[in-house]
Amino acid sequence: KKGVFRFAEVEFTANAKLCRAMKIKRLPYVHFYKACAGRLTHFSCGPAKFQKVVDQMNEYLAMSDEEIIFAATMDEGQSLGDELATVLQEQHHNQGLENLNAESNL
Repeated sequence: KKGVFRFAEVEFTANAKLCRAMKIKRLPYVHFYKACAGRLTHFSCGPAKFQKVVDQMNEYLAMSDEEIIFAATMDEGQSLGDELATVLQEQHHNQGLENLNAESNL
């Protein structure tokens, strides 16, 4: 039904395995889903930042399904890019340490 949001709550302690699988590290945590696109976005959001939830709902209400699918695809690409950047930075850092160790052994 257009314009309707459903909310669900998951008890972290009783569902710790599920929460870890969903990479939830802070509570409370919000996920937005849409049938046509799956998970749209997710973020940690305490009471002081609840306006972010309201703003996100209003943004999705103003979008067509096609726009939502496009936005979700872009967010997914951004997340993948962020993960790759982290891995590359770690590899670069580790390689630098290996080079320092090799030079100090000379």
